[in-house]
Amino acid sequence: MTKEQQGVARRDWVKYAGGAIAGLVIGGAAGYLAKPSGVATTVTAPGGVPATVTETATQTVSTTVSTVASPLATIVAIFADLNGSFTVPVKASVPDTSSLLNINMKITGVTGLDFKSMADIFSATIAEKPDGIMIEEVDPSFFPLTKQAISQGVPVVSCIVDDANSLTDPHPSGRLAYIGTDMRLLATMVAADILPQIQALSPPKGAEVAIFLSRPGAPDEETRATGYKDVLEAAGFTCTEHMAGPSTVDQAEPLVESYLTSHPGVVGALGVDGVASMGLAGAVRKLNLKGKVIAAGFDVTSDALAAVADGTFYALANQQPYICVPQAALTLLAYKLSGGLIRPWNSATGAGVIDSTNAQLFVQNASSKYVGAA
Repeated sequence: MTKEQQGVARRDWVKYAGGAIAGLVIGGAAGYLAKPSGVATTVTAPGGVPATVTETATQTVSTTVSTVASPLATIVAIFADLNGSFTVPVKASVPDTSSLLNINMKITGVTGLDFKSMADIFSATIAEKPDGIMIEEVDPSFFPLTKQAISQGVPVVSCIVDDANSLTDPHPSGRLAYIGTDMRLLATMVAADILPQIQALSPPKGAEVAIFLSRPGAPDEETRATGYKDVLEAAGFTCTEHMAGPSTVDQAEPLVESYLTSHPGVVGALGVDGVASMGLAGAVRKLNLKGKVIAAGFDVTSDALAAVADGTFYALANQQPYICVPQAALTLLAYKLSGGLIRPWNSATGAGVIDSTNAQLFVQNASSKYVGAA
C-alpha cells in the first residue's frame, strides 16, 4: 500500500485532527493580537516578558518575540503572506513556542507572495547567524540560499508549505528537514472524503471534476492537484485544471463562474488554495449549484468554514499551521543542543479534513489561536 493510499484509509480517524488537539500539546500562552498596519504594539508574552510586534504597510513584515533572558537558542522563521488569515495561527504559535522551548524566536517575511523580497530577507537572516532558520521553501529560487546557509553553519529546515519535493530526502536544496503538510497526501484525503458524494449524483462514466488553481504550474499547487487526481481519476472521473485568480477572490470568482456556466457536466469542483477555493465557493452560491456540483477546497478561513457549514463545500483541507512552528523549532533546538548528533527530522503535520461531521466544532472555535479563522 502506498503512502497516499494509507492516508486515504486513515481519513476517518484523522478527520478530527486540528488546532484543538494541538492546543492540548502546546497550550496556554498569549495569542496573536490583530493590529492595524504600520503600528508597533507591545504585548505581554509568556512569563510576563514584553514582546514587540511591528507590522508595516510595505511588502515586508517583521515580528519579533523574545520570552526568555537566557535562551537556549535563537531561531528565525521566514514566511509568506504574513498578513493573511492562514498565518494567524502561525504567528500565535511563536510566543507559545518560545515559552515551551525556552528560546528566542523571530518571525519575519512578506505580506504577499513576493519571493524576491522573501529571498532578500533570507539572505539578510543568514548573515545574522542565528542558531536555526525555518522557511516556507516553496520556491526553487530559495534553494541556493539554503545551501549557502548550511555551508556557513546555519541549519535550515523547510516549514508549513513546500515545493513539490515535500518529504523527499535528500532534498535538492540540501535543507535538513521538512516540517509541514504533505500536500499530496492531504489532497487525497479531501478527494476521498467527497468521492462518495460525487458518486451519489450517479454521474456518467468519465464525468468531469474541475480543479481550480491560482498559480497553475507552481509546484506546491500542482502537487495538491495531483493528490486530487490520485483518487478521482482512479474512480473513473476526468480531472481538468483551470486558472482561478491570479491573486484575489474577486478575480477568481468570475473565472470559476464562467467555467462552470459553460461546462454544465461538471459534477465536482475543487480549489487548491485559499483564493481559488473561495472563488469557487462564491461561484457555486451564485449559480445555485449546491448539491449539484460537489465542491471542496484548501485553507481554513472564516469564509471557508462558513462554506462548509452552509453546504457550499462538502470538505475543507486543514493544514494545521499552528503546530508547524513548535515542531520545526524543536528539531532545530535538538540539532543545536546535541552538537549535530540529532538531525532535524521530517514531520507531516497536515492531517485534518473538515466536513459536515465536525464543521461546527471549528465554526464555534474560529477565533481560537489554534484555528485563527476569525
